[in-house]
Amino acid sequence: MEGKALLWRSLLAVAVHDTRLRTGRLAALLERAGRQLTALDSLHARAASALLASRVPGRTAR
Repeated sequence: MEGKALLWRSLLAVAVHDTRLRTGRLAALLERAGRQLTALDSLHARAASALLASRVPGRTAR
């Protein structure tokens, strides 16, 4: 996801010199990549927490 965001950010920088690129669309794609990264980070944190909680001695797995 970070790669996508970097791509859209780079294309936005080029768009000021290239009228073929639509800045509105690129900005929307950059925003979407940011939302996807936020969602992925949240899912990763939840998965890591669940995994680590299941390995705590004396705790039963759910």
